[in-house]
Amino acid sequence: MPDDHRQPATPTPLSPAERLALLTMPDEALLRQCRMDVFRGTGHGGQKRNRTDSAVRLTHLATGAVAACDETRSQHQNRHLALRKLREQIALICRCRPPAAPPGNERPGARSADYPAWMGAVLDALEAHDFRLAEAAEQLGTSTGRLVRDLAADPALWQAANAGRARCGHRPLRADA
Repeated sequence: MPDDHRQPATPTPLSPAERLALLTMPDEALLRQCRMDVFRGTGHGGQKRNRTDSAVRLTHLATGAVAACDETRSQHQNRHLALRKLREQIALICRCRPPAAPPGNERPGARSADYPAWMGAVLDALEAHDFRLAEAAEQLGTSTGRLVRDLAADPALWQAANAGRARCGHRPLRADA
């Protein structure tokens, strides 16, 4: 039986308006577009954790993006956290044609509602320029050094950028300590 909760092999192309709508829609609307699986979480938590299905896996049916959360013993809190992770996954895997403009010149905080849209815009700019940093930074209105620091601040974004650079035949980025 195939593993049905993996990320799709190829990114889903969306218009900037479609992706922005997905990233900014209310939680309830996004949940209606998802399949939600509940299961028992792993790890510490004692008897309650071993008896309740509090872990949540969300699969966005249109894009195939998947996010799971079992960080708390509350299914409600796990669903909320999984929605945040799902928005970030959509931003990581769904590219826009033409590239989306970033919501602002500066990187929003990781917990900001604007963060997934910013992630998507950065990856769109990188992909539009074959993951060449200088050209992408110019499109984004920032410096190459600032772009590298912003990428390095998010492990998933850093990994996505380096995977794209590898596909284009570029050396991986290095985070200078």
